[in-house]
Amino acid sequence: MENNWWTICHVHMVRFRGFFEDMQFSTIYHRRYRNWLETYHMKDGIPPHIQFGGAIVAGEGDPTFHQRWVEFAREHFC
Repeated sequence: MENNWWTICHVHMVRFRGFFEDMQFSTIYHRRYRNWLETYHMKDGIPPHIQFGGAIVAGEGDPTFHQRWVEFAREHFC
């Protein structure tokens, strides 16, 4: 299977600032979330509401598996 992975797309996001001092809620469709992304460091260029979910069916080890998912996520969700 070429694209044997799960991609998790969260719709609701929570942002903590400090230790429960300031807790904010938003959906990915609101302006507040877009403002959060302006100050958020995105590892691999993928926004935090998109996450790797793992393989659908386990198989032999493929060292390129996660990198292929990162490229897929950038192309389809960014």
